[in-house]
Amino acid sequence: MFSSIKAKLVLKAHDEATCKAMGYAEQGWFIQAVSEIEKYECLRDWLESGYEDRRHNAFEFYAKALRWFGFDWDEVESEFGECRELLDGEKIICNILYAETQIIPSYTRSKMDSLNTAFVKHYQALDAKMKKLIILSGFKERFERKTLNEILSECGVIAQEHYKANEGKLEKCGEILGYRVEILGKVCRLDVEGRFVRVLRKSLCEESREDLFLRVRERVQKSSHNGLAEKMGFVDFWRFKKGAEILSECESLEEWIGRGFYALGVRASEFFVGLSDVLFDEREEAMEVAKKYRNISRRCERFDGVIFVITQRRGKELVEFTSDYGVGIFNEMRQIHLDRREFRQKTREEVLRILGEKIKWHFVRNDGELRIWGKILGYKIKMYGKIFEFSTQGQLLQEVEVAEEGREKVRGLTQIAKGE
Repeated sequence: MFSSIKAKLVLKAHDEATCKAMGYAEQGWFIQAVSEIEKYECLRDWLESGYEDRRHNAFEFYAKALRWFGFDWDEVESEFGECRELLDGEKIICNILYAETQIIPSYTRSKMDSLNTAFVKHYQALDAKMKKLIILSGFKERFERKTLNEILSECGVIAQEHYKANEGKLEKCGEILGYRVEILGKVCRLDVEGRFVRVLRKSLCEESREDLFLRVRERVQKSSHNGLAEKMGFVDFWRFKKGAEILSECESLEEWIGRGFYALGVRASEFFVGLSDVLFDEREEAMEVAKKYRNISRRCERFDGVIFVITQRRGKELVEFTSDYGVGIFNEMRQIHLDRREFRQKTREEVLRILGEKIKWHFVRNDGELRIWGKILGYKIKMYGKIFEFSTQGQLLQEVEVAEEGREKVRGLTQIAKGE
């Protein structure tokens, strides 16, 4: 890693942006520092050289370069392990551990708030935010002569201690969801037990709750569907395109999952998680958000979405003057298509009531009879693993379990579906 960083420094020795990023006010000072590090072949030799200028010592200069150019974690971990006695842990780690919480304290002044009220509320929000910061300077001895992984491990212990001491909650901030710590410019996320989860692209204290779904939707609307489909692993482009079009119409993740999208084993929630990963590298965040709507997803998976109309005539009676294909077309007349979004977060009684109202309206609108099919005798719908049968007035008559092999025990619905 040292050779790679050294080569980049030599290449950018006259670059103003790099000079400023490395903390030098004068280009000449930066060029001089680069010429010095160029003389050494390994990190140990550079650290033992005792180099120091008006801005950095040898280790500070190298740590700054790692932050600016980026680095491979494992390579630097190995490199630091070879000369740990020369390391200064304080220069590797940011001195703050940041707690992610359920509530982000903030205040936006309304027209009704006086100047004094606004000041008080703003101060209260700022005070609550400060509780999310754990200053690490008091743990200085824990980071002396430590490599990246060892420092990360120590931060995990501190995070775990903080979580237990606060019983998993912070006043005015709600439940603690995890922690962040910046190590050589990389923001690492830890769970509440102090275990490393992943490296984030966000800054240390950036915790915007801007709806992830809305960000995904906006990017999908503006991006090439071909490129996204390929990154998502869709072989059939049209399947992805259909999902992207439906998602673009939805106002919320709840609505998207409520649409019941499914394509080649990919459910609506998985489609959203995949897009979040490809577009923003926020797979874990998307999974956490999607968990909130798991019940909605399960409800949609078990909801047929179509009420079948039981009529006087059967499909087999129509085969005499039309084909099976024709019967299938006529069958559409015996189907009442439902918008499953209407049934989100509804109790069983509420679902049955809504279905009953739709059935009564359908019966009245058609005067109790369907063209070609004859008189309407009743209605059936498959949902939650059962067949529900209704009267023409929307009253529930019976509910019967669906057979394990997938064929209904109630005679009539299978035949209706097949046009028999």
